Amino acid sequence: TQQGMKMSMENNSVWCLFISFMIGYVACQASTQGWIFPGHPACTAPETYHNYSIDVLKPQYFALSDEGQLQLLDDQWTCNMYNASNAADIKAHSNQQFVTTACHYSGFQALINSQDLINDAISQYLSFLQENQFTGIEIDCEQYEQWTSSDFSAFLAFLTQLGSELHNNGFQLMVDGPAISSEDSQGAYPNFLYEKFEGVPVDYLVAMVYDNQYAYQSGVAVAPNQWTIDCSNWMISKISDINRIVIGMPSFGYYGPSGTHTITEDTKEQSESMPGFSTASRDSGSFEMMWTSGGVFYDYQDQQGMDSKRSLIESLGILHISVWHLGGNDWFSN
Repeated sequence: TQQGMKMSMENNSVWCLFISFMIGYVACQASTQGWIFPGHPACTAPETYHNYSIDVLKPQYFALSDEGQLQLLDDQWTCNMYNASNAADIKAHSNQQFVTTACHYSGFQALINSQDLINDAISQYLSFLQENQFTGIEIDCEQYEQWTSSDFSAFLAFLTQLGSELHNNGFQLMVDGPAISSEDSQGAYPNFLYEKFEGVPVDYLVAMVYDNQYAYQSGVAVAPNQWTIDCSNWMISKISDINRIVIGMPSFGYYGPSGTHTITEDTKEQSESMPGFSTASRDSGSFEMMWTSGGVFYDYQDQQGMDSKRSLIESLGILHISVWHLGGNDWFSN
């Protein structure tokens, strides 16, 4: 409820001030963050950030090639890609802006093992931030289950150089990571350890707590509540400064033949055109809307479910929440 959300926000503020008093950190401020990716079906993302107050906007303007070269995504025929007007619009409708870089494993490996590529990427990042006056950079290099211990060590070295350069120029660094809920869950990502980021110049660490359906099959929630609680508590146990923790939550849906691994992600807007949409009911274990029609399972997140999910996460003391994704999906009620 809105009253519950207000109370959880107040509790977060008290908790953060307590942490600040006890260990000397600057008092924290809670934030809601929204990812924006280029292309269909996210083209209506500007409608969301024009109509709602979102603290931090995170457009994906960069990608790594398979050879590890940083590339600016500026195709003028694809929505949400970089141009001066789009960047200015995002800056005008947010308090902070982090430009996101997406990469596959091959590009990730090439980058972290080449000092020349690292130097070039850092130079491009600084030029972009200075020109557009964004807050910082977000690194989203996934396929964590494939990482080796050497990859992780090289990644931390890269982040140390990148973060230092950004901080020296007045910018910030955010890094995305997997959802880990337990020691068994950590076993799936043996070479991504949140506790190893202590002392690394990274301002925010994001646990992407969604996509649970891919670990199982069609018919389960994108982000079950207990899993969300466990992942959030895992982050709290591994990262000493709670102000560095960001929990990613979903605002999207999917469908697929029940009991199979054939899964197609979609938006709430797309879900509305699916057969049986009006029969959807709320799952108490995830706050998501679900239904089955013709042997196909459907799931989506609506505003009420988002409000409840945020309240749940904030009740754990988490200050920062990032939503995947803007465009075709709901946002919080306030």
